[in-house]
Amino acid sequence: MNEYDDQWLRDGLAAAVPTPPEAADRAQRATVKARRARQVRVAGVLGVAAVVVGAAVAWTVSSGDDSDRAADGTKAVSVTCPEVPAEMPYPEKATGKAGEGVPDGATTARLCQGQGTKFDVPLDALVVGIEDLIATANGLDAYPEWGPNSACNLDFGTGYQIVFGYPDGSTTAVTGELYGCRAVTIGGDDVRSDPETLWARYSSLLREQRDALDPPASTPAADLSCGGPQVSPAGRAADMTEAVYCFEGEGVAIPIPAKDVAVLVADMQTSGPIGVTRACFTPGRIVGQTAWGDTVQTSALCGGDRWAMEDDLAWSVSPASKAILDRLATEAR
Repeated sequence: MNEYDDQWLRDGLAAAVPTPPEAADRAQRATVKARRARQVRVAGVLGVAAVVVGAAVAWTVSSGDDSDRAADGTKAVSVTCPEVPAEMPYPEKATGKAGEGVPDGATTARLCQGQGTKFDVPLDALVVGIEDLIATANGLDAYPEWGPNSACNLDFGTGYQIVFGYPDGSTTAVTGELYGCRAVTIGGDDVRSDPETLWARYSSLLREQRDALDPPASTPAADLSCGGPQVSPAGRAADMTEAVYCFEGEGVAIPIPAKDVAVLVADMQTSGPIGVTRACFTPGRIVGQTAWGDTVQTSALCGGDRWAMEDDLAWSVSPASKAILDRLATEAR
């Protein structure tokens, strides 16, 4: 297990047993957790919470001689991201028939960078809903048989890898390309279609896992800039805890005071479907980091009265937020 996983599991265990009254910083993290919990179905959260507590106990690393053993006696799973493949992905091994798929029994799954447009890789691995994720991967249709006349689109997009870890120390890698041939390859030769579905399901499950936990006590220091940030597929703009304002392009990043971030986030929490928007450019972008270490962003829509965020959502700018955004825009010019 890596250092981040160890800390995350300790936090999960701490949440599962009685604790002394919260200090101010932990109370703030609990507030983030409670805010997210209100935005999901209670039944779903309770179900995930029960599984997470069990997973956290099973993953406990002791300080004794059996430090590599989980509480249930199985070997603790450590999954790290592999190198990004050097060769361009082509589904040359596609036979038109599905292979054996991802083996059952995995206890963790980690999302990693693949070949393609980079994204902000989540720091935490998935340890709940693994069977669901495996079923999603194995349920994908077989990729059409690759032949001499087969070709791929010449576009750009994100490439990802999901590495499944097993108690015996083995792993199974799944690659997906949200561009070009748009293929999913399981274990190197089982080629499937629809990488979007697997990508979306992983992000959804990771969010559900987080909704039942406190964020980690600390994450790597934020490195926020205006130069085309790599955003996280699991991050939510409404969870940002620190942020910078970008007026346009790769201009100067203006740090946003914490009290102003809180006002902006309160508006983001009232977001709704983005719907149909007018086509025009209005400068303004906020790049932030969440308590989970995710890089997120939100940008002005035409006119600046509404701002776009992830999942085809948008939030409306309140008078208080407008005053903040106007001041930041003036500072950035």
